[in-house]
Amino acid sequence: EAAPPGVEFLGFGSTGAQQVRVVRGPVVSLDLPGLRRVETVSFSEAGRSSVTVVRGGLEPQLVAGLFRAAGGRTPERRFSVDLFQTSGGDLDRIAFAVDGVESNHGQNPLMWRPTPDGPQGPMQVSLKAALDVGGGNRFDLRENRLLGRAYLAQMFQRYGNWSDALAAYNWGPGNLEAWIAAGRPAERLPSETARYVRRVLRDALVASANRW
Repeated sequence: EAAPPGVEFLGFGSTGAQQVRVVRGPVVSLDLPGLRRVETVSFSEAGRSSVTVVRGGLEPQLVAGLFRAAGGRTPERRFSVDLFQTSGGDLDRIAFAVDGVESNHGQNPLMWRPTPDGPQGPMQVSLKAALDVGGGNRFDLRENRLLGRAYLAQMFQRYGNWSDALAAYNWGPGNLEAWIAAGRPAERLPSETARYVRRVLRDALVASANRW
């Protein structure tokens, strides 16, 4: 796929019912086969060129096939969670607090990152996290929040408390489990993760099960 003059493709990928290109440079329009209603989300970092997420809906027949492959379930149904299994309804407050910490509730333009597979959007959901809860379009604001909420619920069900669940969300479950297996040494817990857990729990008004 050739980039227009002055445009550098940083990456691309498929995100459910959309195709996404991440590019750097003066983007006016891109001719992306099979896409319609193409839109861009641009941002810039200090001292760097602007980066644009270019996205567009697939043709209707392809969307219909993806919908059938998902069992005809809407995103709300695919990512629904039994709140009684998730700490008595704390999930809503936790998810809202995470949204605030990660992106100032979608107001931080740097929530769109140059690496497509990495954390994206208001809940900073990675491709791996999205796939772990069934997949979805991380570049859609509403679905990004549904994916993040579902992944938080999955982490809570895995660890049984919000402190560890949030640490896994921020640091990654593999890192957290290695830390737990080592006896939870304080010096090996990243200070950024500890601050993240404390801030989310504070903003969500949820008592911490562990000391962080």
